[in-house]
Amino acid sequence: MSINCSYFSAPVDWVELHMFGDSSEENFYAVAFLRARKKTSLETQVAFVFGKARVALTKALSIPKLELQNALLATRLKDDILKAPTIPVSNTFMWTDSTTVLQWLNSGSEQLTFVANRRGEILETTTVDQWFHVSSGDNPADTGTRGISAESLKTSIWVNGPSLLKNGEWLFKPSIEVL
Repeated sequence: MSINCSYFSAPVDWVELHMFGDSSEENFYAVAFLRARKKTSLETQVAFVFGKARVALTKALSIPKLELQNALLATRLKDDILKAPTIPVSNTFMWTDSTTVLQWLNSGSEQLTFVANRRGEILETTTVDQWFHVSSGDNPADTGTRGISAESLKTSIWVNGPSLLKNGEWLFKPSIEVL
């Protein structure tokens, strides 16, 4: 499989960074995309930056805690991407399919040490307003937790990004009252 070395085929007006994460009992995944609009048209382009997988901790954790661990991985990877001086990013969006993680990030109440420590590190470089809910079907990191053949990977949302980035229909944020 060949990978283009440039993210976009023409100069762009703005660039957004979108980080997605997902976990299973065995491992967790994060994947990053750049989204931009060409200067010469209103066409939106989505470019794969990279994906990363990690094996889950040997100590058994609940799925919500693994999802929080994954949110921390996605945050750290976001920080690494933003340090690279190649492309100025105007906005950053963090995506999770875990409403529990969104609840923990939005909560101001006292939390268990595991949750509080990870929440604290996540919110050092992101804000609650940057975190959004994505359905599992639109979450490219979900591809890693379910597995995929090498042939299918070429056309998967892991490499090409979810359609919600192309059409700009997202910004769903669960109500705080529901959380």
